[in-house]
Amino acid sequence: MPGKTPKHYCVYGWGNGIPSPTKLPLPNSDTQVMQVTVGRTQKSCVTGNRRLFTWETCSSTTLPGSFGDSQNIPSFVPRFMEGQPGVNIKQVVCGELHTACLTDRGILMTFGSGSNGCLGHDNFHDVQKATIVEKLLGSELIEISSGSYHMLAVTSDGDVFAWGKGDNGRLGLNNEETVAVPTLVPLPEQLEPRSVVCGLDCSMVLINSNKALAAGSNLHNRLGLDVIHGGKILKETTESSSFVPLRSEPLCLGNIDKISLGLQHSAIINKDGELFMFGLNNCGQLGVGMKEATPLPRMPHKVEAVGGTKFTMVSCGGSFTVAATAENKVYSWGKPSRGQLGRATTDPVSASTPHEIQLHDPLTDLQVVSLSASHSNALLVVSGAEVVVDSKFRNSWDTNTWREENRKTSPR
Repeated sequence: MPGKTPKHYCVYGWGNGIPSPTKLPLPNSDTQVMQVTVGRTQKSCVTGNRRLFTWETCSSTTLPGSFGDSQNIPSFVPRFMEGQPGVNIKQVVCGELHTACLTDRGILMTFGSGSNGCLGHDNFHDVQKATIVEKLLGSELIEISSGSYHMLAVTSDGDVFAWGKGDNGRLGLNNEETVAVPTLVPLPEQLEPRSVVCGLDCSMVLINSNKALAAGSNLHNRLGLDVIHGGKILKETTESSSFVPLRSEPLCLGNIDKISLGLQHSAIINKDGELFMFGLNNCGQLGVGMKEATPLPRMPHKVEAVGGTKFTMVSCGGSFTVAATAENKVYSWGKPSRGQLGRATTDPVSASTPHEIQLHDPLTDLQVVSLSASHSNALLVVSGAEVVVDSKFRNSWDTNTWREENRKTSPR
């Protein structure tokens, strides 16, 4: 009986000057990538064997397997996290200049810039290597999230902790103070938090009833805190320093499955695969046309999927959005600059509605595994049965350098 065909994984990156999806190198040809995250400058992922590595920028050269305009495309080199042997990572998130990773035992480690206390070490010092957040050692964390300068974590007991920059009440601690150590968020006892999401200056908590609470800046109603009923805006809300239920229909009705908070706009996918966008639409990032086409800019808008398919993933960047559908197709919309849409367009009207991103050299039986967008960057992981590769090159790892395996070398 023939064996099962192994899956292959590819990671594509675009934006920040890279105009089209470009395949990033992996440590080995059989590396499995389960989750990716991208910040302003960082690119990180978790592998199938629970290891964490980041891509570092080395130079502006052309990588084997690069696509599109190869001029001035940076060369990315993957490096595994050092100093934590035997640690199994299950999730990684990136902030403005820091990174946090969660182990399979529910332990949190952070490193990078300690600005605003976002590392959670009760100080504002930078940390070079991943270091355990001691305040949370008595809790088993199940999920973490990071904004630019603050973080949230939820435990298996249903507690939510917040720390970092507190402006606009984004920590939900009933004040706007900056705290450098994880602090328990006051929530009603009957609620059962299961997921947390951080934006630039706001946060959301998803509870087991499939409803959401929000805290922080509600500029442009990007948290859905305006009272909207029957298609009318009854009351506008500027911000909230505590976590309160969403108040805008249909977001307040529940049935929420996934949430993404960008810099000034947000997205929610419900259990039916419907995608709703809300917040600023100055660049068409809500996917419903340009600003002039949305007479009620503070209203949540439903994005119509091409062909009526269901949405399964969404990630909001600075002024653009990337989403995946049940048919494993990836769409983008928003500001068509710096390559952040991953497709060739300079027309703002065309860019403001969903259009599919074409992946060159795709896998067969392609499945979308993970996607992440932030600022002007995006990362995408896909898996499939086979990979079409240039036989001249093979991704391999040798003392932190890439080498051409088929090249014959002779002793000097």
